Parts: sequence; structure tokens; C-alpha cells
Amino acid sequence: MMMIRDDLGRLAHIMVDLVLSKATETLDYIRSLLKQEQDPELEKSFAYYAELYIPVVKNSLPQANAATKTSLISQTNLLLL
Repeated sequence: MMMIRDDLGRLAHIMVDLVLSKATETLDYIRSLLKQEQDPELEKSFAYYAELYIPVVKNSLPQANAATKTSLISQTNLLLL
């Protein structure tokens, strides 16, 4: 049973790393679009989406990543990620 839990923990860590990487790339892309946008409406939209991504990239995913490194991961915790 412990081996399965360890494997699930490693899998969760890999998944969170991948999601964090992709979310960071997306945020960087949104920021680059925001810098070059001339249309105020599009600029407003890009800023809105950047604001949604920032807490996920800076807080939520790093916290989830840290949680996957602990040995206290349960199946319930994995479902909450």
C-alpha cells in the first residue's frame, strides 16, 4: 500500500510540475501580448486573464507542488489538487 501511495505522490508531483510549467508559459505569453496590444479592449481582456493566472502561478501551484513532496499525501489530497 505504501508503494502505491509513493507512486501516486510522484505522479502528482510530475503533474503539478507540468501544469505549473504550462501555466507559467501561458502567463508569459499573455504578458507579451499585453505589452504589444494597441486596442484598449483587448488590452483590458489580456490584463484580466493575466490577473487570473498570477495567483495560480505564484501561489496555488507552488503550494500544490510543495504538498506533493511531503509523505503525507492521501488520495483525498490528490483529488483536491
